[in-house]
Amino acid sequence: MGGRLIRLECGRSREEVVAHLLEEAERDPELVVGLDFAFSLPEWFLQARGIADVSNAWDLVSREAEGWLRDPRPPFWRTRRPAGDVAFRRTELECGGRPKSTFQLVGAGQVGTGSLRGMPSLSRLAAGGFSIWPFDDAQLPLAVEIYPRLFEADFDDAASNEHARDAAASALVLARHVEELLALRHEPAYALEGKIWRPATRLDSNT
Repeated sequence: MGGRLIRLECGRSREEVVAHLLEEAERDPELVVGLDFAFSLPEWFLQARGIADVSNAWDLVSREAEGWLRDPRPPFWRTRRPAGDVAFRRTELECGGRPKSTFQLVGAGQVGTGSLRGMPSLSRLAAGGFSIWPFDDAQLPLAVEIYPRLFEADFDDAASNEHARDAAASALVLARHVEELLALRHEPAYALEGKIWRPATRLDSNT
C-alpha cells in the first residue's frame, strides 16, 4: 500500500498534540499514529516497584516523573550511564540502530525527558479509544512506538531539519505498511516494557 505526505506541522504542546489526536480519531477513527518516545520503562525497574501492568506503569510515571527529572537518582542519570544493559529495555537492544536509554536525561538524542513526559499521554489515548501496541491487538485508531532513525533508508528526500526529516520519514513508512500494522497482535513478552515497531518488510519508496 502506498502513501504520500500531505503536510508537516509543528508548534503544538504535548497536551495540544494529544487533544488533536483525540479530535482527529473522533472525526475519522481510521488513524494510525507513530509516537517517538518510549512507551514504558525496563521491566526490572517496574517489577521492583510492584508493577506488573503497563497502565500502572503509566500511572507511576505520571506521579513521579517530575521528581525524577528534578532530582535524578540511579538508574536515572545525567553524568554517567549505569554499567551493563540494565539501562535498556529488551526492544532497545533488539531493534537495531543506537537507541538511547529511557534513564538517560542529558545529551544529544536523549529520549528520557520526552518519554517520561509522554507516557502519561498514553493513558489519555487509551481512554479515548486508541489501541496501544504491543499492549493491545491492533484496532483503529492505533498508536505505536517508533524510532525514526530506523526509517532513514526508506526516505531519501531533503528536509528542512532533522525533526522534519524524521517526521516525514515516519509518516511515509507508516502509510506504506498499514496492512502490516493492522495485523499486529498483543505480544505478551513485551506487555510490560513495550516494543518499538519497525516494518517486517521494506517497501520500495515508489511503491
